[in-house]
Amino acid sequence: MKKSVSIFYLISFILIVISCETPRKLTKKGNKYSDKEMYYDACQLYFKALNKRKDYLPAKEGLKFSGEKQINSYLDDFFKTKNFGEQRKAIYLFRDAFQLQSKIKRYYVNIYIPQHYVSDYNQILDEYVEKTYNEAISLLDKENFSQAEELFKEINLLKPNYKDVDEMKDIATYEPIYRQGNNLLEMQKFRSAYYAFNRIPSNYKDANELKLMAQKAGMFTLAILKFENYTSSIGVESAISANVTEELMKLNNPFLKLVNRDLTNTFINEQVLGMSGQVEEGTSAKAGELIGAKAVLTGKLVTCNKLNNPISKVSKKGWSLRRIKKTDADGKTYDEFNDPELRYRQRYTDLVVNPHVKEVFVKRTKLFNAMRTFFNDAGYFEVETPILQPIPGGAAARPFVTHHNSLDIPLFMRIANELYLKRLIVGGFDGVFEFSKNFRNEGMDRTHNPEFTAMEIYVAYKDYHWMMEFCEQLLEYCALQVNGTSKATFGKHEIDFKAPYARVTMTDAIQHFTGFDITGKTEDEIRAAAKEMDIDVDETMGKGKLIDEIFGEKCEGNYIQPTYITDYPKEMSPLTKEHRKDPELTERFELIVCGKEIANAYSELNDPIDQKERFEHQLKLAEKGDDEATEFIDYDFLRALEYGMPPTSGMGIGMDRLIMFLTNNQSIQEVLFFPQMRPEKKSLSIELSDEEKVVLAMITKAERIELNELKSQSGLSNKKWDKTIKSLTKNKLASVTKSEEGIFVEVL
Repeated sequence: MKKSVSIFYLISFILIVISCETPRKLTKKGNKYSDKEMYYDACQLYFKALNKRKDYLPAKEGLKFSGEKQINSYLDDFFKTKNFGEQRKAIYLFRDAFQLQSKIKRYYVNIYIPQHYVSDYNQILDEYVEKTYNEAISLLDKENFSQAEELFKEINLLKPNYKDVDEMKDIATYEPIYRQGNNLLEMQKFRSAYYAFNRIPSNYKDANELKLMAQKAGMFTLAILKFENYTSSIGVESAISANVTEELMKLNNPFLKLVNRDLTNTFINEQVLGMSGQVEEGTSAKAGELIGAKAVLTGKLVTCNKLNNPISKVSKKGWSLRRIKKTDADGKTYDEFNDPELRYRQRYTDLVVNPHVKEVFVKRTKLFNAMRTFFNDAGYFEVETPILQPIPGGAAARPFVTHHNSLDIPLFMRIANELYLKRLIVGGFDGVFEFSKNFRNEGMDRTHNPEFTAMEIYVAYKDYHWMMEFCEQLLEYCALQVNGTSKATFGKHEIDFKAPYARVTMTDAIQHFTGFDITGKTEDEIRAAAKEMDIDVDETMGKGKLIDEIFGEKCEGNYIQPTYITDYPKEMSPLTKEHRKDPELTERFELIVCGKEIANAYSELNDPIDQKERFEHQLKLAEKGDDEATEFIDYDFLRALEYGMPPTSGMGIGMDRLIMFLTNNQSIQEVLFFPQMRPEKKSLSIELSDEEKVVLAMITKAERIELNELKSQSGLSNKKWDKTIKSLTKNKLASVTKSEEGIFVEVL
């Protein structure tokens, strides 16, 4: 026994040692980032080291150096934007510097921000807040409530308790809801009015009084009468009645009022409603009216069987129903609807019969709402961009093509909205995002649908390091809003979306799992290495595609917990800024969860000359035969870059794939209301003769058979044979084709 315990503790100790990075290792890693001038990332590693050991001097020294460098970078950008008159950008850059300084200070490391920066910040902050306040008041006067609300929120963030902002924000927030509630009252939509007023604080005008008025007008009063028991089970009627009452009470419906049952029974006894005790429909209605009920619930129990199966709840037309999936003595379940293909084709039936499916789509909406709230709170602007595009750009994918009759030009369903969103950054927006429907004319599987939803966001004056932290915070927030916890189960894995996430370079990932270092390798060398790894590659693949194939085949599936794969080779990222330290790499990351990519982000390429060269390289790959390389150059986008796009970071997230992870669904079809399906096979509606059935069975079994051989096997006379084969071909059940090999019959 002692030996077993010792082995257990030994194994536990080994696992702890393996899983935990020491302050020394974290500091060493931070120093490497610092040497590469990746000061922000270096700081994060020093924070981790000091969280493990508060007095670790090398980490403090590293934090002091990298923190000063990063803060000075923020302050330099602050000074530049201030001088250009871009007050808002300058304010947020100073806040980034101040927040980092404050965080560093918590580790007893002091970094000084010169007083003149503080004075400049306070000056432009006062000017900006006052200007924003006046703008918000003007919008409020014009009854542009939503825009005014956003400005008041920003003022509260930048300068809490400024003038009467709290009061004005409440007006901007609640006045439109208040007016909506009054309109609904006038339309006698009492329940909708109630829920509108319920969103408003009770002290706002007379919202509470109007809410109670709407509730009273929309009240539905229900009397539960005595259930008559015609079974041999004693007392079961009381249990049924109690269960019904309990379930109705659980609804917590503000418009449902149950009439006191004791009073109801007293009334029934007094009125003697029928010699047998049975309550007749007409009499029940009168009874209900007399006791103030709009409806009466009663019934007769004629049989009673005890089942261990749970009662599942479904909703239909505003009523709560109950469906029992009955299981017989042999364990066979009836009234199930679980065939995947039928469920996807008839989602309406799936939702009615399987209430847990509806919960998936409720969570999907929660995810979108949470993400939208997160972006709105950060001050970014939601936009819409074209779905029909003259040039498919922003990604490497095969598009769907259509034709515009009036303009007589081809148009493409968008494969991505990236280039249009970047145009808006050029146009002066600080940050824009869009939930976009994208379309890619490619394969279908458990994680791909030709029509899918992506979220893309672009923020000016940020890089991919900032975006990594932003992404972590976003996904942690969304997980909490959807599931109430940062953890989610996906198959056999438990995923934790709590920040921070591990970071691994593409080069290190490939070297770790294959032993092959891609650094400085030519296209031919990488192709040869891929073939040695038994990866299916061909001569049409360029360097980037080859690296992608190696990573996808040998590395990607090994990353279960959220992990950033960073610093992609330039050939893999035609829209990404060149790495600040290595011209062969780009500043890009992908977030991998359970072996699948769910987010892709860059420091965006904003050099029009470099961008044009990248596009031209893609054209060469397309000419070479790479069907995923772009065949177009968006010259208008290049022109936009020539006007000038500020340093920008962008990120795309596959929303369908993300909700799969948050709801433990292995198939993308489970999280789409109406996934794309193959054409439904039509049932045979043609009346076939016995001979035709026999011959068709022969063809189906063989799939392809020589005509004379089939005729011989059928044993039919010439007349019957001719009639049979003509009928099968006429009804498109079989076809006869002639080739050099002979004449063959094939099943269709």
